[in-house]
Amino acid sequence: MAAPWQWENATAGAVAGFATVAAMHPLDVVRTRFQVNDGRGSSLPTYKNTAHAVFTIARLEGLRGLYAGFFPAVIGSTVSWGLYFFFYGRAKQRYARGRDDEKLSPGLHLASAAEAGALVCLCTNPIWLVKTRLQLQTPLHQTQPYSGLLDAFRTIVKEEGPRALYKGIVPGLVLVSHGAIQFTAYEELRKIIVDWKERRRKSDSADNLLNSADYAALGGSSKVAAVLLTYPFQVIRARLQQRPSTNGIPRYIDSLHVIRETARYEGLRGFYRGLTANLLKNVPASSITFIVYENTCGFKVNTNSPEWHKSMTKILKKIKGGDFLLDLNEGIAYISGEGDPNKLLKLMGSIKGKAAEMTFVKTGGHHPHYPNLHYNSNSYYGQPPSYNSYWPSDNCYSRQHPPYYSQSLAMHPYHHQYPYPGYSIYGYY
Repeated sequence: MAAPWQWENATAGAVAGFATVAAMHPLDVVRTRFQVNDGRGSSLPTYKNTAHAVFTIARLEGLRGLYAGFFPAVIGSTVSWGLYFFFYGRAKQRYARGRDDEKLSPGLHLASAAEAGALVCLCTNPIWLVKTRLQLQTPLHQTQPYSGLLDAFRTIVKEEGPRALYKGIVPGLVLVSHGAIQFTAYEELRKIIVDWKERRRKSDSADNLLNSADYAALGGSSKVAAVLLTYPFQVIRARLQQRPSTNGIPRYIDSLHVIRETARYEGLRGFYRGLTANLLKNVPASSITFIVYENTCGFKVNTNSPEWHKSMTKILKKIKGGDFLLDLNEGIAYISGEGDPNKLLKLMGSIKGKAAEMTFVKTGGHHPHYPNLHYNSNSYYGQPPSYNSYWPSDNCYSRQHPPYYSQSLAMHPYHHQYPYPGYSIYGYY
């Protein structure tokens, strides 16, 4: 069973993807039509630029034309972002397993993103093919138009066979590099900004170092890098996914055929048709996506992040007369040691709003998942089993806690009443 934070990542990604589609979809239609319009007998009108394309589509086809393929775009974007964040998070967790510092190198970030992208591509290619064909339908088409998503699926399978649903899969798999480049760039740029802000920060407060403006800049910058490097493959895929003409013969046979024909008749410029519309659509969309994603997950501080660990370590060092230790285990941070917990609460108050509730946990009895651990001077779990534990408290559970810890985080506010005074555990996300 997947850990709860993975499902939170998937939900955050899905919400983020859905939030960006509606506002940007007309630009997606324009981009797709630019990509396939090679100027040689196309059934599409000729557009001078992005603004002219939007105006022409609105005048000739109305709002319906600007939002052609909207339903599959919503489904595809929501499913893709949700699956991407889910698979990406699982891959990063798997690669981090067994590493002492739990930090991933750029190569492992790249591998995680590539793995996630390939799985998403295989799951969603039929949806994107239908979206592309619906966006390319105009009043000039001589073939019977698709009436919608389901009719498109039925007609494609009936007329071209099930394999047709995976047209463009080869450049689609190559486009996995797009997500890999973007996520790797995002992670590395994020580290740079965090380090820079940490050096400039004057206090030892644990306030979040990054805000929505930072997430917007990171999301947009990483998207520009990914688009410039991978855009030709988007053009190749779009041209392969066009609907065959009335005689049933496709315009292009395979990816190599697209490359040869485009290079021969259009040159390098042909591989970047629709780039302006693509950037106008995707850079703001990427910024919005990462703002929504990071803030949707904002209630859970990432205890695996280096900036959080550094902040916590600085805070613990400021507690005079204490000897607090920090340990990360399955998504929860445990802090133990001798010292005044009220000082710890005061110093940590600045980040309390973005975390699950801090709880005093009685250091007694067996831990439900680590029954062999008892109290000693080096352990943060338990004391001799002769002492009874406080199980459970109505105050101990919050939705951020994984279910399997809901019974182990019992709250007891009277620290001095512990049989072993001075020792306590704080569960903190």
